[in-house]
Amino acid sequence: MKVLSGLLALFLFEVLPLYAADLSDLTYTTTDGEVTITDCDEAATGELIIPDTIEGNPVTRIGNSAFLFCSSLTDITIPDGVTITGFFAFAYCTSLTSITIPDSVISIGDFAFEACNILTNITIPVSVISIGHFAFNECISLRSITIGDGLTSIESGAFYRCISLTSIILPDTVTSIGAGAFGHCNSITSITIPDSVTNMGGAAFTGCSALTRIEVAAGNVNYTEVNGVLFNTEMTLLHTYPAAKTGANYVIPDSVTSIGADAFQGCTNLTGITIPDGVTSIGDQAFRDCTSLMDITIPDSVSSIGNSAFSRCASLTNIIIPDGVTSIGNDTFAFCSSLTSIAIPDSVTSIGDQAFRDCTSLMDITIPDSVTSIGRKAFRECPAVVEIRPATQNQLAAQLAAVTAERDARFTEDQIRALSAEYTIGLNEAGNVQMKFKLFESADLSTFAPLTLNADSVSVVNGTICLEFTPEDRAAFFRFSVE
Repeated sequence: MKVLSGLLALFLFEVLPLYAADLSDLTYTTTDGEVTITDCDEAATGELIIPDTIEGNPVTRIGNSAFLFCSSLTDITIPDGVTITGFFAFAYCTSLTSITIPDSVISIGDFAFEACNILTNITIPVSVISIGHFAFNECISLRSITIGDGLTSIESGAFYRCISLTSIILPDTVTSIGAGAFGHCNSITSITIPDSVTNMGGAAFTGCSALTRIEVAAGNVNYTEVNGVLFNTEMTLLHTYPAAKTGANYVIPDSVTSIGADAFQGCTNLTGITIPDGVTSIGDQAFRDCTSLMDITIPDSVSSIGNSAFSRCASLTNIIIPDGVTSIGNDTFAFCSSLTSIAIPDSVTSIGDQAFRDCTSLMDITIPDSVTSIGRKAFRECPAVVEIRPATQNQLAAQLAAVTAERDARFTEDQIRALSAEYTIGLNEAGNVQMKFKLFESADLSTFAPLTLNADSVSVVNGTICLEFTPEDRAAFFRFSVE
């Protein structure tokens, strides 16, 4: 029997093997006079026709993981009478070229056909009302899908990374399209949202790199499109800007108050975007991978910027975060390799994990005293940074609290002198040794501190970090690396 980590099936009835020569690889269970196919030997090969009855009992269900990893099966016929295909039912059948789904099936389970990577076409009959989460995920050769008029729900990720799919016609019965349902379907050029759709998850078309326009049926009362850009009917939410839409600049309509998750992800043609006053939130990954984006102004009305919102905007050189934003999320500006400076307003209290990771051109950043939390690897791989200016001594202490000592790495005075961007050492008026330096240039954004460091030994003078310790203190230094 196959085992899928994290899943547990409990059967309270006898499991019997089939002994027919062509079906000897199957096992099944019978309960209340109905048969469920529960397993297939992973070594089974070729074509398999599942009978409609076994020992006089109808076959009504393909169980969870029944054909999981049956990588040598090429053709499967599901009999009339089957109503449900369970989750992972045919997942990773990597040689499957054809499967027949009968009109009796009403539900296709989560991950049911995941990674059936040479399956080229499939017909979903009118009886099917729901396609489960990631049901056809990674069916990379799937070029054609015919969907019957009975379908009402397409769950999240249902056709995720079906990279060969060039078009899909959604029937007027569909009411719900889940998050990422068609994510990274890189060959789809256009899609029409039928008038029946009432709910569409965020990122439904994220990563569709060939998508030039989204159309909405005239009778839809929940969504609309303007020049191929998808909005809610009130045009307060910008849902999706097609990744392959032509034009270098885009002005978001004044009515918009929210930019949805993944709204502009992967829009590599855009060099400039105008966000109107009135926008209050920018969703997760909203502008991720907009690699040509050079100019964007965030209005003062924005109070929320999501995780990875500007991640991998490799051409963005500067950005101003407005007052009112309270947190910089995880990966928000990660891999913005052309970003040279950024000012963080006093309203910000936290900087998320990897918020500025791999900002390889970032040279200057000011952290206000309001910041009390700096996440792991927040400034990792920022080799050009020569100065981080904490607003006060308290803020520097908070920054140092976010790093971890590597106690096996000691540095001599010569090494410190060589690694620092600016370095002075001497006795101050109190007779104590005082070192002044700007942040050391290092590939992993390391900073250095004396072995014995307390809040009283740290100060900031004209943007320069000062460390002070008495001649009796041990002068060995440890390296502190952002984790």
